Amino acid sequence: MDVPKYWGEYESLCDNSEDEVTFEELDTHVDHEPVTEDKLKLYLPYDEEEYGELVQVPEEYVEMDGMVVHTIKLLQHSRAMKELLNNANAMLQNGNEEVKALPEPPLLPDGPKKGPKYSLNYPFRYMEKETSDFGEGEGSPPVLLSPLLTRKVLRKVVATLLAHIGFETTTESVLEFLCDICHEYMQKMTRLMRIAADREVMTGSTGFPDIMERVFHEMGIGSVCTLHSFYQSRVIMYHARMKHTCQQLDEEYQLLRRSLSKEEDGPIRTQTSEHDEEVINVSDSPSHSNQETNTSAADIAQSGTSGQTKPRKRKRKNNS
Repeated sequence: MDVPKYWGEYESLCDNSEDEVTFEELDTHVDHEPVTEDKLKLYLPYDEEEYGELVQVPEEYVEMDGMVVHTIKLLQHSRAMKELLNNANAMLQNGNEEVKALPEPPLLPDGPKKGPKYSLNYPFRYMEKETSDFGEGEGSPPVLLSPLLTRKVLRKVVATLLAHIGFETTTESVLEFLCDICHEYMQKMTRLMRIAADREVMTGSTGFPDIMERVFHEMGIGSVCTLHSFYQSRVIMYHARMKHTCQQLDEEYQLLRRSLSKEEDGPIRTQTSEHDEEVINVSDSPSHSNQETNTSAADIAQSGTSGQTKPRKRKRKNNS
């Protein structure tokens, strides 16, 4: 009887007879070579025009201002000190006995590296103009960054600014929204810089001392002096205030620890003072003991005139 065959059906390797198949026949159809495991390769299409060439950005190109980073550390230190003070005051109000052993306060973070000092020409306080290859447009061209990499750098900058203002946490949506605003602002500023540079080449003058002055005026910032005053007040003076605040919090916490340690040593000191008074009061004559106590009180009240008051009292007593 013919067995029907279906489309796409594999042909049988052995006939469908009832005869038993030997091991040698089965072994001929088995592949004994080991299977080689290839690593998983994921193909991602890469558009060089969109992302640019893959480059490694040097760390100094994306390094934050040392004073800004140190201010963020001071903010974290002040929060930690305020939490310690609040916990200690709460335990004191509740009358907890464990408040006698306060934990050690955290150390102040190390300050930023001091920048180079520039010499000023007095009495007008101006600096000589220094030229460099970068300022003259010479040397190697700057590194071209892809939009994806610039977005990462922008996120880092915006997050640093939020921490510098005083925010501890933020949401992803808020961070992306602020990055979009900053991205649009920088695009507008660089576009105006391009227009001002082209105008200076064509006309020979922009009506301002330089390109940046014109761009700052068109952006509504003011001038370069406005940017300088903003850095002085919002970065340098803000850093000094935070450093002073942290020092005050440390002194307050150390004073609280000293007061608690004095309370622990209080009974011991009173016992020694009572013992000292007993030793001083032991005398053969009571008048001598009274004279000694009066002298010690006078020494405490008037340290400079005690030597003059003693002979006068003795003379009056002898005359009477």
